[in-house]
Amino acid sequence: MLIVLGLLLSNAFLVSGRGDRDEDSSGHEADEERRKLRIEESDRKVVVKSETELGKLRSRIDFELKTEDGEFEMRVNYFDKTEDSKSRFQARVEVQQVVEFRDVDAIKGYSSGDTVVSSINFDRDGKNNSFWKPIVCTTGANRYDCTVETTDGQFSSAVHLVGNVTDVQGIPVRPTSVKFDININLAAKQADTYVAVIIKSRSKEIQVEHEKSDENEEGFTERKEKQVSFGDNGFFSWVTTATVAGEAGIEVYNAPLEVDNQDQSKDTAHEEGEKGHRLAFTFQSTKVGLIEWDPKLAANSFSGASRVGVSIFLLAVLAVIAQSF
Repeated sequence: MLIVLGLLLSNAFLVSGRGDRDEDSSGHEADEERRKLRIEESDRKVVVKSETELGKLRSRIDFELKTEDGEFEMRVNYFDKTEDSKSRFQARVEVQQVVEFRDVDAIKGYSSGDTVVSSINFDRDGKNNSFWKPIVCTTGANRYDCTVETTDGQFSSAVHLVGNVTDVQGIPVRPTSVKFDININLAAKQADTYVAVIIKSRSKEIQVEHEKSDENEEGFTERKEKQVSFGDNGFFSWVTTATVAGEAGIEVYNAPLEVDNQDQSKDTAHEEGEKGHRLAFTFQSTKVGLIEWDPKLAANSFSGASRVGVSIFLLAVLAVIAQSF
């Protein structure tokens, strides 16, 4: 039974074409394990909905990618429901800015005291949909890949969703997470400057930064990762090194997690009680060339009410087994 739980969110991931569609996929035992997927795609937004059932427990994870009016945002929504209770978890990560700067103060990484040489701002101010190329999605073997890119080609991201635990470019990815590679290639970067990317995370859950990711702790991933957790329900993690101009192993330094006090009136998706935090990631190399980096956004399967539901379900199954002996 524990094996069934471990594989519950790892059914086949079958996708094809473009538009809205419903598909059923099942494991080797169709009666024991079934997942229904609904995929909605457009030039500016992609939503993958995955639903599964275990006894009287129902859970669904929605992953959303959007590039609208300059913004680039990844969202995860997790829903679970039993006969007696239901719960919901939501988190968002938004790339806000890419900064080229000279490190002129005594603080490691990008800070307010440094000299900004150039920047790319991902926000709604003064931008329209022409800022981004249309999202392009392809179907692979048990995986779904989308590419987003600015029209000038200086920033892009390859977004990966999988149906089973899958190795994506050397990093194992679960079907409860979305891996989004960040690629930066500033056309006029100078030889004595550094590059940083500013990312905002938003959730109603308490956000805490950890020096080691959950997946590192459990041995699921080997490359060193850090993370920001959203309570016990999910996380935003990142590999602590990047490849810059073909050189691997470049340190990715992040400034401490800080509360974002930006005016929320421009955020049309803001929910009451949701809190924003910011992280500045600096690539510790002045080399000129392509920057390649690997973050990840995930929901922890069976959160909140579902953990209780799973426990009750397991106890009931064990009781039936015990009575049969």
